[in-house]
Amino acid sequence: MTRTTRQLEKRCAGCGLVFRWRREFERAWRDMRYCSATCQRIAGHRVGEPPRGERRTH
Repeated sequence: MTRTTRQLEKRCAGCGLVFRWRREFERAWRDMRYCSATCQRIAGHRVGEPPRGERRTH
């Protein structure tokens, strides 16, 4: 992997997936932390609380 390729890849803060730069990400690439809206939503829950839509059973 070349240096340029590594700069065009990021690891998702939610799931750890490596995602690559695409033209549609051009304006927001520096601020992107998640590979999808789902990862962003799940990662946004507070520590100790289940993600939205999931219920605790105890």
